Amino acid sequence: MAEFYATNDSIESSASEIFSRKIIFKSVLKYDKIGNVVTYKTDRNASACITSELPNKGNKDLLYDKNSHTDLGDKLKADAISFAHSGIRKLQFSVSEGASATHGGQFLSTSTYTFAKITQPFSHIASAIENRKRKELGL
Repeated sequence: MAEFYATNDSIESSASEIFSRKIIFKSVLKYDKIGNVVTYKTDRNASACITSELPNKGNKDLLYDKNSHTDLGDKLKADAISFAHSGIRKLQFSVSEGASATHGGQFLSTSTYTFAKITQPFSHIASAIENRKRKELGL
């Protein structure tokens, strides 16, 4: 049950919940280890949370990315997240007004294999990390 904010942090699961203010369908692709996947891009304050772990969690060779987080409750939070789920049909999402205090949002639940990766972190977190590095170096 950890939260991740850095670029290229990723999660893999049997089922996930995705939230964003904007979800955009990208394409259907085929991967050797996974099969057909439908890809999406989220924008404007996105998050992805694992709701069901992979059955072969201990076998890292079968996963899309060896560095993915796979524990139940692991969560990605970022400005933009790309994700894919196995299958060939687009998923339906629900729209909720006032989901993030003042703005509405789109919710999506997957029930098949899901891979999500941070493509653009929050800018304020990236600047805070840079400031911390500068202080440690004495600049």
